[in-house]
Amino acid sequence: MDLITQVQDKLDHLLYVFGTCIGVLQRDAPPSSFTPQQQPPQEPWEVPPKMAIQVIETSKLIESYIEKLPGFDKTEDEQYEDLRNLNNESKEISAQHQMSRNEAIEVLKLVKDSIRFISEESKKVEKEEEEEEDKLEKEKYDKITNK
Repeated sequence: MDLITQVQDKLDHLLYVFGTCIGVLQRDAPPSSFTPQQQPPQEPWEVPPKMAIQVIETSKLIESYIEKLPGFDKTEDEQYEDLRNLNNESKEISAQHQMSRNEAIEVLKLVKDSIRFISEESKKVEKEEEEEEDKLEKEKYDKITNK
């Protein structure tokens, strides 16, 4: 799997974690009030720190993937220069491919012409052989009938 896809997957996971955290907090958080009231001391709730750790770990993983992306350590101008070079290289390879394709088409035409020529010559030879056989048959017949 490429790095961009991994970043996308981890971002999806991070959004899932955020949504889950919000849902859990809404559902399970102990009630609180904005007015000072005497509330009995409650047990410390362990869920938020665990959720925070999960968010932090996923965020760090996303950052590590982003740092591995090619060009991350380059300036914008250097990245544009790389893209121009890649574009020029792609154009050169495309031109070479087109030349090779044209050459292959020419070779194919030559092969087809050669096959056509061989086929026509073969037909001529067969016709000549048939004519020769007919001539020999006629000569035999003439010999037999003249005797």
